[in-house]
Order: sequence, then structure tokens, then C-alpha cells
Amino acid sequence: MQGDLIANHGSYGQDWAATAVPKYKKGSTPRPLLARKCFTKRITHFAVAMAAPNAKHHTKEENGATADNANGSTSDFAARLSLSESFQRVLQIDIENRKLRERNEKLEATNDTNWATIANKRDAWAAEKGKLERALQHMREEMKILREVKAKASDQAEQIKAHEKRILSQCEAIKKRDEDMAHQLTLYQNAKEELAAEKTSALALSDSLLTAEKDLARSKEELEVANDELNDLADFAARLQPMNQGKEQIQEALANTFNQFLQFFVSEMSFDGKPGAYPTAATEEPSIPLPESNTPASKQMRIVAALIVSGKAMVKHIFRHALVSDDLDRVLNQLAVTDPDHESYVREVLLKLHQMHPDEQKAAQMAKVDRAVKDIADQLGPMVPRPTEFGSRLKPCCEMAAKAWDLTLGMENKVDAHFRFQMPAFWCPVPLEEITDQSPADPASDSNAQADAPQQPLPPGEAGPSVSIDEVLKMVWPVVIAHLPDADEPAESEMLSCGYVLARAQCRAAKDDVTREQSTYKKTRLESRRQSEKKRRSSVAPSPARAAVVTSAA
Repeated sequence: MQGDLIANHGSYGQDWAATAVPKYKKGSTPRPLLARKCFTKRITHFAVAMAAPNAKHHTKEENGATADNANGSTSDFAARLSLSESFQRVLQIDIENRKLRERNEKLEATNDTNWATIANKRDAWAAEKGKLERALQHMREEMKILREVKAKASDQAEQIKAHEKRILSQCEAIKKRDEDMAHQLTLYQNAKEELAAEKTSALALSDSLLTAEKDLARSKEELEVANDELNDLADFAARLQPMNQGKEQIQEALANTFNQFLQFFVSEMSFDGKPGAYPTAATEEPSIPLPESNTPASKQMRIVAALIVSGKAMVKHIFRHALVSDDLDRVLNQLAVTDPDHESYVREVLLKLHQMHPDEQKAAQMAKVDRAVKDIADQLGPMVPRPTEFGSRLKPCCEMAAKAWDLTLGMENKVDAHFRFQMPAFWCPVPLEEITDQSPADPASDSNAQADAPQQPLPPGEAGPSVSIDEVLKMVWPVVIAHLPDADEPAESEMLSCGYVLARAQCRAAKDDVTREQSTYKKTRLESRRQSEKKRRSSVAPSPARAAVVTSAA
């Protein structure tokens, strides 16, 4: 029967299958829930349709059957249908379909609301986007304008800085001009005051001009008188010569003088024997080593001692003006420092006296030579083998020194001889050659040998290797210098003859000799003491004979 129902209503099944899933229009949005809704409706209509045709068919066949029979058949069918598993599933599907339809309606409402909200938001977002794009474009335009404004502002700032620098420089220039104006104004005021003072003094000077003219006339008269007196004084003074005219001759004479003394003492002191006593000038501090032996080093030290005594005698008696006393010589030395022109004039007067009275000058010079010879002979006499004839042999050397010094009296520059160690370049070690042992010779032969010995002076005006003050043990021979005009320092002097010193290295051998002599002397003295003690003991002990006599007497 169900097969007939399905067969009779086959067309309806086809219609339901065709309309079960609705077709969507082109361009519409797919809705899956709508298909479920349509399916539920078709199932319900299908169940009703299956019952209705059967009822109609049976009615036609029964031709007037009662409605109750028909309804009864329908009720039975409905009861069987309701009890069938398929119908239960259909009903369950229908219930679920209604629930789904309600949910779908809610979802459709929500979806419509969401789509409306989305559409509204899309429109709002589009409007907002357009607004933001317009605002962004506006901001970009403003940024562009701001960059242009900033660039202009930077340019203007640079211009302002340049203007400020220019203004500051102009302010400095204005300030400097103000200061210059103030200074000029001050100068103007000072000049104005000075002008007023000059006007005042001009009035006073105009009054004193006559007085000055009178004083000038009187001064001219006094000058004429002074010139006359000066001419008279010029007659009492001799003109001094420039140093360059006689310097070489003076240097050669002074060098020959030292070499003459050196050769003389080499011949006098190179003997074998024990000297009597050494001079005080050599033994005073700082003393030089003076051995009592006859070694070459001992003889060299004797020569050095003789040169020390002779050098001091030269400075004291020979190397000075013959007509000048000791007090006047000290005054001239001080005057050479305070008033060189005055000192030079005094030397001119002394030179004139020297030229006008040569005999008196010669006598005074020989007196100084005799005093120098006496001083040297008194100190060196005990050291030479023939002391009584030593002065006569020494006198030619002193006369030679006096003649060499006479050459310096006519020079413009003041010439001075001294032992002050101020310039190391002006001093050199004394030349000590190796001395051979020899015995004292005959005086006549010594003088002849001294006269015939050729002199070999050092280069005039030149010194040997210079020494420092730490290397110097003793000053031996004075240095002779010429003071330059307006010289305040020793370096501004010119050396005419170098000074000689005894270096510490030159007396090492002599010190060794002194050390050996002292050691020998101590041994000899100790032995002498032992012998004396032995003699004293032997003299104190009584002899046997004397002891017997004493016993018998008792």
C-alpha cells in the first residue's frame, strides 16, 4: 500500500526532490540553513499527501462509504505510520528541523544585523578612511610647509647669527673707537694742559733767556781758560799707543821672561843633594809635595817652588810702574774700575815723567829689581848649592822681566798681572820636562851655559791645554792681561801671557816619594828608639865589680 502511495504520488516526490534544495539567484549570498528549512517543510507535506490520496481513492471505490470508515482507515494508517520507525525518524527530524529553523531564523536575524552593521561600519570606515586620508594628505602638506618653513627658519637663523657677529664686531669697533676717542680726548686735554704750561714756562724762559745768554758768555770765557789750562796739562802727559801696535812684542817679551826663569831654575835646582829649607810660599796651604830625595819628581817640585817664589816677587816688585808706590798702585787699580779715563790720564802723566826723567826711572826700576832679587834669594838660597852667588845669577832674569814690563807702560789698555783664577782659558799646566841627575857645576860654567842656551818660548799670546779649578793644586806664575775699554767682566780682557799652575796630576810621583820617605823615616826613628832604650837599660843595670865594692863598704 505504501508502494502504491509512493507510486501514485511519484510526481510529487519528484517535485519535492526538485524543490528540496532551492536554487540561488545569480549574485545572491548562499544560505545553507535555508536548505534545511525547505527540507523540513517538504517532509511534512509528503506525510500528509500520502494519507490524503488513499482516503480519496477509497472513497471513490466505496461509493458512498461513510466518513467514519474513511477516517477509521486513515486513523489506522496514521497509527501504523506513527508507530513505524521511519515516521519516528521523520518526526524527530521535523522536531530538529523546527529547532534548526528557529535557530536559523535567529542566525538570519543576527546575520542580517551583522551584515547591516558591517555595511554601516564599512561605510563609516570608508568615510573615516577618506577623512583620515584627507587628514594625512593635509598633514603631509603641512609637513612639507613646515619643512619649507624650517629651512627658511634655518637660513634666517644663519643670517641672524651672521648679523649678530657683524653687530658684535661693529660693537667692538664702536667700543674701540670710543676708547680711541677717549684716549684722544685725554691726549687733547693733556696737550691742552701742557700747552698752557708751556705758555707759562715760555714767559718764564723769556725772562731767563737773557740770564742764560749771560751765563753762556761767562762759560765761554771759563772754557777758554780751561782749554789753556788743559793745553798746559797736556804738556805734562804723554800719548799712549794703541795695544795692537805693540802687542806682539809684549807677548814675545813676557813669554821669553818665563822661559828664562824656567831654564834658570832647571839649571839651579837639578842637583843631587839635600836642600836646607823650603820657601814659605811653597809650603803654605795649599802646599806642594817637596820630597828630600833626589828623584826627578823631587827636582821638578823644587823648580815649581822656585817659580812660585819668583812669580810672587814679579807681581810685587817688577810687574808694576817703577815710579808708583804700593799705596798709589792700589789707588790706580781702584780708579781703573770706577773711572778708567782718569786712570788712563794718570798713566799718561807717569809715562811723561818716565820720558822726562829716564835716569830716575832707571834707578827706581833697578831698586825694584834688587828688592825682587833679594826676596827670591832669601827664600831660595837654602835650596841652592851656592847661595852667596845665587843673587848675581838671578839678577839677569829679573832685569829681563823689568824690560819686558816697560813695554806695557806706553799702551792705552791697562796691563795687569795677577794670580786670580777667573778665566780657565788663561791658565795652563806648568811645563815640567824630565830632568836628568847632575851634580852642581862651576858658577862660571853655569852662567855661560845659561847665556848660550837657546830660548824656545811658547807661542806668544797662546796657552797650552787649559785646566779647571778642580785640577789646580797651586798657582805658579801670574797671568798678564790687558783690560779692554769699558770692560766689566774678566771675559772682556785680552791675554798677553798665560798663567801657569801646578796640576794635581803633575805631582803624583812627588807625593809617592814623600810617602816612601815618611815610611822610611818612621822605621829609622823606631830603630833609633829601640837602640836608645837598649842603651838606657844597660846603663841602669850594675856591673859585678861595682856590686862587690858596694858590699865590702857595707
